[in-house]
Amino acid sequence: MCCHTLEHVSDPAALIKDLKNLCAPGGWLYLELPFDSPFCRKKGFYFQVLKSGVFSLRAIFEKFLQSLRYPFLMNEHINFFTPDSAEILLNKYGFKIAHISCPQLDFGWIKDNIISILAKAED
Repeated sequence: MCCHTLEHVSDPAALIKDLKNLCAPGGWLYLELPFDSPFCRKKGFYFQVLKSGVFSLRAIFEKFLQSLRYPFLMNEHINFFTPDSAEILLNKYGFKIAHISCPQLDFGWIKDNIISILAKAED
């Protein structure tokens, strides 16, 4: 199981190779990744934050002004994946995809998509 890790490592291919070496032939890997992009903002974020009452109006206004100055918000992820790119990476290093999905999780204050993959180590 490797959940919400691949987007933080400097060499995701090396980690997938290591996971393949750790898996017995025919072993299973469950992988979860955020379906994310460094070039888009979460739609409706400010409205959702305002609606939740988590931040004050002043904090929301400051975040809005900051987003105008820096249209691409800082992100702690150094790798970004789509379902297709994750599948290509796993296939390249000896995993066969058994199931892949991209459900939307609703945390109340924000909705986010994750990539959920079940893959089998090929012999």
